[in-house]
Amino acid sequence: MVSFDVIILGGLGGPSESSTQCFMVRPFDSSELNSLCVDGGAGVGHIMDTLVCSNEDLTVDGDEVNDDFHKYFRSLNQYHHDEDKNYKRRSKRIKLSKPVQNNNSNVKVGFSNKMIETLNDRSTVLEKAYSIYQGIESYYITHPHLDHINGMILNSPLMFERDLPSNKTLYGLNFTTEALQTHVFNDIIWPNLTNQESSNLHIETLKQSQIHNVNAFPNWEMLPFKICHGTKVIDGSRVFSTVYLLRDRINKNALIFFGDTDYNQHIDGKETGFDLLDAFWDYLADHIPFAEISGIFIECSSTCNYRDEQLYGHLSPQHLIDNLKDLHRKYNRDLNSRFDLNVIITHVKMVPTSKDPRLTILNELRTIAKTTPELDGIKFHLALNKHRFIL
Repeated sequence: MVSFDVIILGGLGGPSESSTQCFMVRPFDSSELNSLCVDGGAGVGHIMDTLVCSNEDLTVDGDEVNDDFHKYFRSLNQYHHDEDKNYKRRSKRIKLSKPVQNNNSNVKVGFSNKMIETLNDRSTVLEKAYSIYQGIESYYITHPHLDHINGMILNSPLMFERDLPSNKTLYGLNFTTEALQTHVFNDIIWPNLTNQESSNLHIETLKQSQIHNVNAFPNWEMLPFKICHGTKVIDGSRVFSTVYLLRDRINKNALIFFGDTDYNQHIDGKETGFDLLDAFWDYLADHIPFAEISGIFIECSSTCNYRDEQLYGHLSPQHLIDNLKDLHRKYNRDLNSRFDLNVIITHVKMVPTSKDPRLTILNELRTIAKTTPELDGIKFHLALNKHRFIL
């Protein structure tokens, strides 16, 4: 039984400023507009882009991505960067070079039909996008880097819009909430919209590995875990990020969302230090049966051509495979059995190369996984903008 709709409002990791990380999460098949977001690197403009794709009958089977998608990616990029603001013209159908039509696929394009039907009384794309934005009740921020918060910040005045006001809460571990309050909403970088008790915007600090009840969806709970994300330039001390574990209490399905993830997870940066990601895998294996993991959204920012010192607190395909092997061992699964798992690749850095780096990373992951028998059952997907995962 599926539990979740995850809409990719932004799935990239820069250096382009467009479509950086933001995942909208909703109950599957819901007609309501309520939602939460993991990270806030994209916003209303990306909701508008997703809306105009939502009438397409195109479905994409993430397990069938291959080189034929190169033309599709180029079409998507041209579509996204089109400067024409006429959204009716921009809603022109995007076709694959070889369309993959599969009504049973767990990857679709755009918002669900039920969500679109709820918006039928709004006349313009902008009104519809604002209504969807109004329904976002909370943001769970993995860390305060700009590519994970910029859309959320720029959109924040909309909470005080006269005709469509809304209330939102920004959640995060202490290193995230303190940075947002001190360095962003400080009346210097951005107005302090959290200053008044009656404000529509609130910031709340979560506790490490402690269950947090999701207000928008009473049957859901969220648990945050601190992980490493590189080192500071000024003094070499550790930078931290978050992995969120989202669970449906009723059917027990779980999703895992990673923020930026260092290949070296030792808290002191040395092999002798406490390994934060290893501790999270331990928690997962001890508390969540493998069959209840609906999917893992995890970054893989750069291709195998990058040396470790060039990753700057991120993963490459070999490091991701090594982590998935660690997870396999934690569950004590037989090496001859299938490790059936949906792994959605996020935060790819769109560097200038002759081939789309998303395709390169996807192919590298699949190639390495083929040489690792215990990972034979993994289905690797790409977190493509405007796509919806049914998990």
